[in-house]
Amino acid sequence: MFRENSLGVAPSEPYASYDVLRRPDGSIDLEAYNQRARRARAEAFTASFWGALSAIGGMLAGKRAPAAKHRVA
Repeated sequence: MFRENSLGVAPSEPYASYDVLRRPDGSIDLEAYNQRARRARAEAFTASFWGALSAIGGMLAGKRAPAAKHRVA
């Protein structure tokens, strides 16, 4: 797998486009995109989990939730 640079595409690869992950044979590497999405989903889930746990912990500790910030235009 390699990533083409944004400076230009080699003349021997006219089908290659910019900023696309490709395999050495020139086909788009879908598995690399699947791995990126899987990693991003895991990170989002972890962040949501810890955020919810923190909010619940704060409520149990008696801390007040911050009020909404209203601004008058």
